[in-house]
Amino acid sequence: MSNKSGTSNQIISLPQGGGALHGIGETFSPDLQSGTGNFSVPIALPPGRNGLQPQLSLVYSTGNGNGPFGLGWGLSIPGVMRKTAKGLPQYRDRSANPEDWDTFVLSRVEDLVSVERSQTSPCYRVSETWKMQRPFQKLSHGVWLLFRVKPNLLSLASGGFHAIAYGRA
Repeated sequence: MSNKSGTSNQIISLPQGGGALHGIGETFSPDLQSGTGNFSVPIALPPGRNGLQPQLSLVYSTGNGNGPFGLGWGLSIPGVMRKTAKGLPQYRDRSANPEDWDTFVLSRVEDLVSVERSQTSPCYRVSETWKMQRPFQKLSHGVWLLFRVKPNLLSLASGGFHAIAYGRA
C-alpha cells in the first residue's frame, strides 16, 4: 500500500558535534569617559554596482534616546550633521565671522574644521554650475573636503578621488 499523505515515516536525528560556534561580528565597547556602553551588530549587504559594498550596522548605546529601532537603537548611516554637543546650532553659515559658524560632524564621530583661506571670498567656483562654500578638512586619517554645493546638498571629497553626496540634488 502506498503513502498518499505526502509525508514519510522518517526519524529526524539530532546533529552531531564538530560544528564551530562563532558570533556574527558583534562588538561591545564601553565609553570610560561617559560611562555608557555601545553595542554594534554588522548587517551583511550584497555588493552593489562596481563592487561597492556599504558598511552598515545596527548600533545600541545606553546613552541614546528612543530611535527608529527602539530605545537606544539606531542605524549607522554615514552622514554630515551639525554638532549639538555645546547647544543648539545657530545656522549662521553665511556670517563673515567664522566664530559664528556651526561645527559639522562626519558620521557622528569626527569634527570637520574649516580650512577657509579668505573671509572676503567664501565661495569658490568648481565648474560653471557648482559652487563650493566653506571647505572643511577632516582632522585625522587623511584629507576630506566638505563643500556646500546647493542649500540642500553637501559633497564630501577625498584626495583619493572619492566623492560622496549628502542631501538632495
